[in-house]
Amino acid sequence: MDSHIGEAMRIFLIGLVLVAFALSCAAIAEKDYAQAGRFNISFDINKTHEIVKEADGENQTITLKTFDGRAEISILKISSGAAKDVVDAVSHSWGETIHDDVRVDGQDGKIGLLGTLEYKPFYVIIYPVDLYHQATILSTMPFLDTAHLLETIHIEKIK
Repeated sequence: MDSHIGEAMRIFLIGLVLVAFALSCAAIAEKDYAQAGRFNISFDINKTHEIVKEADGENQTITLKTFDGRAEISILKISSGAAKDVVDAVSHSWGETIHDDVRVDGQDGKIGLLGTLEYKPFYVIIYPVDLYHQATILSTMPFLDTAHLLETIHIEKIK
């Protein structure tokens, strides 16, 4: 009789551990969402953060503040309809700055390390969202957090 109770308790505990693990995985994989003007922005930075929204006419910005850095995500209107050309021109203006190509949200973009800000690396990422909008991300978050943001960010226009 005691062996049956012990076996049932062991199965119950294993089940409890599996449920807890599944719930923690679901929480980690959950994306955050923010609306910036006529755009929805989804992302995951796996950190406690605060979202601050700002608007300046056609341009929209959200700021993600964490305990060890921040990232500003701006969506800028490009009236010429050539957002990709603007991305290329802006990255060339960085001159000797360390920069490289990067794929963000399914688009070809540029990433640059523009030095430090308050003793933290200062990254700039730009990429076209569509023909008429460019995303600019300014980040002082650690490199791995910035990379994770770039892997998970998605910006789409609200229809």
